[in-house]
Amino acid sequence: MSAHHKKNQLPQDGIAGLKENFSADAVSGFIVFLLALPLSLGIAKASEFPPLMGLLTAIIGGMLVSLIAGSRLTIK
Repeated sequence: MSAHHKKNQLPQDGIAGLKENFSADAVSGFIVFLLALPLSLGIAKASEFPPLMGLLTAIIGGMLVSLIAGSRLTIK
């Protein structure tokens, strides 16, 4: 497969996509987590829950959406 063809290829779905893009997605996921963290903590505080619940919700939600979504545009 030529380098040009590989560059324009869409990422795979499912476990194959997870294996193919794991290192790049791990970095991207961490950055998204850092950006979402203040929002999650703020929602937990506004709902009178401990900040730890906001942190836990952000982690679980991010992992579930990434694994279940099946979109080529989400972190896999």
